[in-house]
Amino acid sequence: MRAYPATRYIPKALMEVGGKTLIERNVEIMREQLGIRDIIVVIGYLGDQIEEYFRNRGINKDITFVRQSQQKGIGHAMLCAEPELRHDRFVVMLGDEFYLDSNHGDLLPYLDGDGEAVLMFREEPDRLRISKNYTGVIENSRVLSLEEKPKEPRSRWMGVGTYLLRRKVFDYIRKTPPSALRGEVEITDVLSRMAASEKIYACMLNGIYINVNSVDELNMAHYLLRERYFGQYRVSVVIPAYNEEDTIEEVIRDFGSRDEIDEVLVVDNNSRDRTAEKARRAGARVVSESRQGYGCALRRGLDDALGDIVVLTEADGSFQPRISPNSCNI
Repeated sequence: MRAYPATRYIPKALMEVGGKTLIERNVEIMREQLGIRDIIVVIGYLGDQIEEYFRNRGINKDITFVRQSQQKGIGHAMLCAEPELRHDRFVVMLGDEFYLDSNHGDLLPYLDGDGEAVLMFREEPDRLRISKNYTGVIENSRVLSLEEKPKEPRSRWMGVGTYLLRRKVFDYIRKTPPSALRGEVEITDVLSRMAASEKIYACMLNGIYINVNSVDELNMAHYLLRERYFGQYRVSVVIPAYNEEDTIEEVIRDFGSRDEIDEVLVVDNNSRDRTAEKARRAGARVVSESRQGYGCALRRGLDDALGDIVVLTEADGSFQPRISPNSCNI
């Protein structure tokens, strides 16, 4: 399953992970790790949404938007950007890839080197993932050749969509014929032709990388980001309660004793006994919900909880706090 239908109405680069779009995350890498200030964004299908997104977020400073009128691949997109380039050296990053804890700053020492290009690779044990990207023959940090979407990868080196290039790459783009696979000038074919006669180096990528081509891969990016910052999230336990004075204190103390739980919130749903009083005495925060019913109480708890993660449980002791947020997948 590809990223469709998520990309039917928005460009893939505008899919969000952790509240930020893929393209915004990659622009941040350019600015923060590489110190790049002049950024060119090539937009095509639904590209107006990308331009509007940057403008509405106030992050369009020093960004030039260039339109690719025909969807003819990365090589053609780079040719569209060529007139706007101000420097001989430039970095290309694909807008639909996800990086976390990356070391893009390791490209900086190559700026004064003799290479015509520096490509980022990562060691990837999953051959299926390599077959969806590209791989290369690398010797002593030199890239000798590249292969796009190899059916039988010859190495564990998987190329990612980050390239440090010189302007000479445009000559190779113009000379490289379209591929039989898609009828486009593949950037991998361009760089492989360059490697045959120019110095091209490999820079190894650390951290997490996902080429987001499907809903499953987008979900994996969400999961890995949440896992990375899991310890920083606040956890609320919400307990809807109606006449539960006999058990409410023990339940609150059980959950409240867990180090990973920051708040116990009791929603008193018109109790006629001492549920609210005992809940406060046990250390819970108590709110009242006048609309009767379990669903109404849960909704009030979800609205009022202060945590980033909310655990729903019962006031009668049906569930024990043995299964806590730190020991299960949320």
